[in-house]
Amino acid sequence: MFHPSNCGSWVRFGLATHTRNDFDSLPSVPRNLCAALEQLAEQALRQAVIWRELSFGTQSAAGSRFVERLLTVVETCRRQKRNVLSWRVEAVEARFAGKCAPSLLSGV
Repeated sequence: MFHPSNCGSWVRFGLATHTRNDFDSLPSVPRNLCAALEQLAEQALRQAVIWRELSFGTQSAAGSRFVERLLTVVETCRRQKRNVLSWRVEAVEARFAGKCAPSLLSGV
């Protein structure tokens, strides 16, 4: 059974402060909801996985951060049915004008 204290990173970041009883007392999530959430997560990652396979990754940590951010923008705009290129143009124009980038949050 999964338990955060079994994972080194959870302990390293101080997130494993709960006991097994704390997790056992949480309400269970219906299986169909878990399957739906898993499918959404897989769809969100699909584009990044395909890009990585076709491009052979990046050459640096800075390149990895850039790709992470750009793929996040692409996926967020896709889910909001927004044009990625339009958002990117607005962001670049805002940068050159010394303003804040347009929000990726829907309705903001």
